[in-house]
Amino acid sequence: MLLRAFREVLRQIEAHLLLAGDGPLRACLADQIRRLGLGRNVRLLGPRDDIPSLLNAADVFAFPSLTEGLPNALLEAMAAGCPIVTTNVPGCRDLIDHEQTGLVVPYGDVSGLATSILRLMGDRECARRLGGNAAAIVPHMWHFQRTLDGYTAVYDEIVAELDRGVRLPE
Repeated sequence: MLLRAFREVLRQIEAHLLLAGDGPLRACLADQIRRLGLGRNVRLLGPRDDIPSLLNAADVFAFPSLTEGLPNALLEAMAAGCPIVTTNVPGCRDLIDHEQTGLVVPYGDVSGLATSILRLMGDRECARRLGGNAAAIVPHMWHFQRTLDGYTAVYDEIVAELDRGVRLPE
């Protein structure tokens, strides 16, 4: 989805897409980049240990995920103040409030993803506002200790139910 959207972006502006990380889909992505004629503008960076630097240099962080739990990559982009475009799927929509902390598009909406990327690249004030809003909420809502405390509370409730003899659903 991101590669097809990025091809639409390139029809309007000169841009570069950097994909950090590695995994079993790397060869498939490289083939799709070649087939779409994006080799001059898309780079597969592989595993990196300088993600904060990449995020600080990014104009937009596009995260068109199909499904997520609690997406660390999205949290890292938020903490870095990156303007974000993501998809309306669980996990992503739980973190990003459309028009407040980023832009959210329906999964599969390639044109909507491209339009949102172009909007953030063209409207730097909007991009700064959304990125700043996202960065501001991370320490308050998504702090590691608060998340850990939340999980601990859930486990404590389960243990208390078991201690009282309540059978949990299988």
